[in-house]
Amino acid sequence: METYASIKARLWGAPASSAARILGEHGLTEVDWLLHEQRYADAIGEELHQEQAPLERAVREAILKAETPRPEDIPDLTIEEFVALRLACETAADPAVELSARGLTASAFRRLRSHWRLQSLADPGIAADLRARLAAGRTHAVL
Repeated sequence: METYASIKARLWGAPASSAARILGEHGLTEVDWLLHEQRYADAIGEELHQEQAPLERAVREAILKAETPRPEDIPDLTIEEFVALRLACETAADPAVELSARGLTASAFRRLRSHWRLQSLADPGIAADLRARLAAGRTHAVL
């Protein structure tokens, strides 16, 4: 379950072009993964007719655990610094160059995005602030 959740969380946070590489790290092809996904979907679908849904709950909890970065693994950036980094990556011809210039890796950036997404889910004020800062930065970039 933890392996499935870890792979699923990584796929959610990665560009589609990374899927084959991520799956390959676990000895899977995209077809293998789709079959796993279908089996889980079928099993969870069967639970919908029951009062309890232990598999669905276990999958949800495992995914949350897999995508929740440990505090020591999150680069220490303020919301302002994160927004500036995210906007720079969104507009860069090569986001890896932007990350490298700041001493960050793609996986560190994924952890940062996950961290701020979870912060936003936990605190509507942070969510609103983050949305406003990103929108302002995107509007400014267009002008």
